[in-house]
Amino acid sequence: ERKIPPLIAVFIPPDENKEEYLGGYRDNFVRFLCNELVRTIDRQFKTECSPLKRAMIGISSGGHISLYTVISRPDIFQNVGGQSPTITPQLRSITKQRANENTFSLSMKIYLDCGRYDIDNRLGDFLQMNRNYIDLLSSLRIPHYYREVNGGHQWANWREHIPEMLIYFFGR
Repeated sequence: ERKIPPLIAVFIPPDENKEEYLGGYRDNFVRFLCNELVRTIDRQFKTECSPLKRAMIGISSGGHISLYTVISRPDIFQNVGGQSPTITPQLRSITKQRANENTFSLSMKIYLDCGRYDIDNRLGDFLQMNRNYIDLLSSLRIPHYYREVNGGHQWANWREHIPEMLIYFFGR
C-alpha cells in the first residue's frame, strides 16, 4: 500500500531468551546485536545506517530486550516497539539513568501496546507493569505512544498491530 518505504527485516530466533532477554546474558546480547549483527547487516546489504532508520521490535520478553537495547544504545537504534513487554526493574533503572544523562533524543520513537486481558504471572500483572512504565516515561517527559488493546498475551493480538507500528516509525 506504499504506506512505508521498502525495508529489511531481520528476525533473530531466541537461543536462551530468558537469559538473553531478561537475565545474565542481557548485556552481552545487546553488545552482540549492536556491535556485531548490525555491522554485519550493514556490510552485506544496502541499508541506511542512521539510527533514525532502524527499529527494534519485540513481544513479551522480546519487547523487554528491544526497549532495553534501544534505550541503552540510541547511537544504533532510535525506534523501539514493545507489545506486551515485560517490564523489569533493570529496564526502569536504565530508562531513569538515560533520562538523567539526557541521552533521549527528541527524534526517538517509542511504541508500546498491551492487552487489557494480558497475563498476570510470576513476573507480575503485565497490564499494570506497562501502565506504570508509561507513567514513568511521562514523568520523565520521554515522548512515546501507548495503546491498550482488547486482547491478551497472544500472537493474534500482536500481529494485528504491527502495520500501525511500522507506519508510526517509517510512515511516509
